Amino acid sequence: MAQHHDSRNFFLSGPVGRLEAVLWTPRRPSAPALAGLLCHPHPLFGGTMHNKVVFQAAKSIDALGASVLRFNFRGAGLSDGAHDRGIGERDDVRAALQFLIGEFPGVPLLVAGFSFGSIVGLRVGCQSQEVTQLIALGLPVNNSDVSFLFECPKPKLFVHGSYDEHGNVRVDQYYWLKDRNNPEVIKYLEDENAYTKAVMAHTEALQGRLYEELKGRVLQNDQSVPFREGNYFYYTRLVEGKNYPIYARKRGSVSAPEEIMIDANALAEGKATFLIRAWEISSAEDLLAFARAAGSTVFHPTSTCRMGSDGTAVVDERLRVRGIGNLRVVDASIMPTVVSGNTNAAVIMIAEKGADMILQDAGSSVTPTGRSPPI
Repeated sequence: MAQHHDSRNFFLSGPVGRLEAVLWTPRRPSAPALAGLLCHPHPLFGGTMHNKVVFQAAKSIDALGASVLRFNFRGAGLSDGAHDRGIGERDDVRAALQFLIGEFPGVPLLVAGFSFGSIVGLRVGCQSQEVTQLIALGLPVNNSDVSFLFECPKPKLFVHGSYDEHGNVRVDQYYWLKDRNNPEVIKYLEDENAYTKAVMAHTEALQGRLYEELKGRVLQNDQSVPFREGNYFYYTRLVEGKNYPIYARKRGSVSAPEEIMIDANALAEGKATFLIRAWEISSAEDLLAFARAAGSTVFHPTSTCRMGSDGTAVVDERLRVRGIGNLRVVDASIMPTVVSGNTNAAVIMIAEKGADMILQDAGSSVTPTGRSPPI
């Protein structure tokens, strides 16, 4: 694209000091038909007004015969101040718009931005009466609240890549099948099954033979190779007629008596599916921790580290683990009973109360190093 402008580097007045800026103005005596403001990507990840996407966008707006202002947010480049998580940066955009309003009175304004700059620019542009058009390049929809756009009637142009890391867009044509209680879903699946059965009817005998052959190649009684850790040999084994493995160990020798740690078959009774995700033995070899997944549970994972004043409680009323110094548990596991409702609000309150307890116990005491003692 040919260059149609004069360039001016300067500092405009911002809310926390000077903001580094570059203004391109058309090479003609008449006022431009449009003035554009471009906002750059996240400054903490190298974003500045010289970003190549921002620069190419400025060239495109310049080719329309419009004036273009690029600037560095607070803390970026030579601009004063420090990054403010997109909050103070909105005031930077407002300051840049005020400059354009004073420089080009009565000229319609356009606000454009790339990534972080697009969400900041959109928020301010939607509120400004002088801004008539908006452009968002690579809007970070994955981690931004864009609901305000529904109440913004101004013309908007969104330029978005199909595989943008901050705004992946995937169209799942079968997402509606997720609703298992929907009569249309049930009918669709029943029709699919009926069609498959009809088309494959002539292969039923072959299917039976293949199934029996595959099953015959699977050892019904099988055992993994034992591995030694500490004083024990650990292994898993399968038993004929059972669907899940047994996790066991033997002390000192593979010929020693077996100790069953987890019988997944017993734990899976009454459940549609069951899976041991991971397991670990304590350093003293007397405690076993394991994570499991079951398809039929309706409970949130709570109450595994119960709080209480009785002898079976793991933590006391101040969330301190009994018998272990300087250790607290502050999460849903300390709830005294299992709940089947949403635990989000309760866990937030537990965290806030736990933080208060830690500060109260720490008090104002300071160690000779100048740091607060460990909690």
